[in-house]
Amino acid sequence: MVQGFGLGDPDALITGDVHLPRIVCAALGDHERASGLAPEPCMLQLLAPCADQRFRVCRLLIGAR
Repeated sequence: MVQGFGLGDPDALITGDVHLPRIVCAALGDHERASGLAPEPCMLQLLAPCADQRFRVCRLLIGAR
């Protein structure tokens, strides 16, 4: 979070978070994996097309929630 918000890194992806992978998976359409046991690989797969802007996408999804 410090890299993304504090340092302005647009690609700083937060791994190990409890809620962020579920938020991303639910918002980007993979509802089955959002309630499953391993949402972090789901999040990484869904954010792959946004390779240089992953933190910005996560920040927008958190704000839209």
